[in-house]
Amino acid sequence: MSHYFSEKPDVRSDEIILRWEHNGKRYTFVSDHGVFSKNQVDYATAFLLQALKVSEDAKTALDLGTGYGVIGIVLNREHGLQVTMSDVNERALSLAKKNLVHNDATGDVVQSDGFSSLEGQSFDLIVSNPPIRIGKERLFSMLEDCASHLQDDGELWLVANKKHGAKTMKRHLESTFDVDVADRKKGFFVFVCKKR
Repeated sequence: MSHYFSEKPDVRSDEIILRWEHNGKRYTFVSDHGVFSKNQVDYATAFLLQALKVSEDAKTALDLGTGYGVIGIVLNREHGLQVTMSDVNERALSLAKKNLVHNDATGDVVQSDGFSSLEGQSFDLIVSNPPIRIGKERLFSMLEDCASHLQDDGELWLVANKKHGAKTMKRHLESTFDVDVADRKKGFFVFVCKKR
């Protein structure tokens, strides 16, 4: 699994097409080995997008850890947001670019380890199915960094599994944000975090 979080996955390429429906809209995604949830849009991402409430004032969004682009593409197509899609994985970013075209969506695709290539940028909304497996220390540091990349009234939306430390994550987020549980189901929690 570590290849999901490396710049150049060391697994062979064999692209496949995924079809997915959300809010009555049909999506087509190109996926491949070396990216997270390559065979289907994962339950946590779908649950996060179903729970997400986008402010009418929001104009810009960051899909942090975009993978092959599901969250960013939905944010652009369904909410009309100007989207930046970031990931460290080159193969995922290549797929995200293809998937923007396949889904008649627009967005900026940026290679970035956390916020390393996003310095000076801020967003009305940051949405992420965060990379839990990078380790608690790196993950919590990345989530803390979200605060300095949000506009004053911006929001961070995340999904986490109880089995993978959702409650610990919530406690950590509460040191930086006002945190509410927007929804919970099957052990998954969607958190909405607002800057203090």
